[in-house]
Amino acid sequence: EILKNRMEKVHDYNRGFILDGFPRTAAQVGLLSNVVDVNLVLNMNLREEALITKCAGRRTCSECGGSFNLADVNLAGVSYERPPIVMPPLFPPPGCLNKMTSRPDDAEEVIKQRLNIYKRESEPVKALYRKEGLLVDYEIVGGLEHTLPHLLDSIHACLLDRDRLMHSSNLIGSF
Repeated sequence: EILKNRMEKVHDYNRGFILDGFPRTAAQVGLLSNVVDVNLVLNMNLREEALITKCAGRRTCSECGGSFNLADVNLAGVSYERPPIVMPPLFPPPGCLNKMTSRPDDAEEVIKQRLNIYKRESEPVKALYRKEGLLVDYEIVGGLEHTLPHLLDSIHACLLDRDRLMHSSNLIGSF
């Protein structure tokens, strides 16, 4: 109901939109499919050790509300599919340094518990969207300045490929 109400407020959601972190469960997939047609699902992967380090490094300035990350991730590559990961910290300005707070659920053990729940609940979602040909896996190997341009290129290429398939599907068997 919340999603449906929100979608009704968006002036032109037919041009496209992004839902971050939703749906996470099979039940939510059903709810979403009752409201909109899903055209593409991004599964953004980050190696678990990097994800834990980044979550544990999150900080917020109690005065200005700014978000920062003290984690300095520099992990060696494991294989071609798992290249090196470099994510420098996002330090606060000097005026915020002594006003940093962290979330209680960003303790390492709590992060690991949350990741286990996420994996258990999201696997059926990924399997469903993969079966429908909608899932695109994307491996994060750097910070935002590295990830965003490559991610946008991947999305664009995926959408172009889908568009070509849709427009050429009526040619199958006519060669």
